Amino acid sequence: MNGLKSRSGFTIVELLIVVVVIAILAAISLVAYSNIQNRANDSKTKAAVTQLEKAIRLYAVDNGPIIVAGYSSTAVAAGSPCVDGTGGFVGTGLYACSLEDMLVGSKHLPAGFTAAIPANTYFGSSTEGGRRALMFYSCLSVPGKYVLYWTLRSPSSADTASLDSVMAECSTSALIRDTWGMRAAKIIYL
Repeated sequence: MNGLKSRSGFTIVELLIVVVVIAILAAISLVAYSNIQNRANDSKTKAAVTQLEKAIRLYAVDNGPIIVAGYSSTAVAAGSPCVDGTGGFVGTGLYACSLEDMLVGSKHLPAGFTAAIPANTYFGSSTEGGRRALMFYSCLSVPGKYVLYWTLRSPSSADTASLDSVMAECSTSALIRDTWGMRAAKIIYL
């Protein structure tokens, strides 16, 4: 024997390789988790859009195809139709008489409807819930022709195409997408 004892253990290079591999796996996991969360939030928003569309249609059956609410409204619904307004965000508390106020007042939507929707991460604050996640406007001021916009965190190409198509058909400003963060749309005929 030469007097040297053999030591077993890892070298610094081996330890660094293990740390780097763990970091890469952690990063991949975080990205996958984020994508799963975004898809889940988008599913909730799309379900809310379906529920809102049904409520609007039921309201129109009871009250006629002319729906006014939202921006520049001056009267609170209190169970009856808004008397004025030009559309805008759906959520309660943003206008004197929002579409949500009107539909909750007429018992077509549950109270707190937009609060349960994921927040619009492009416009507004996360403390507002989904009050700014949906928008509703008349399309070209044609009676009974409306457009419903909604925000998504991971829009598909079909979602983006629907938004572009509706924006062109209704001559909508790019503010809907670029400022207010809407990522999908559909036209509703009443």
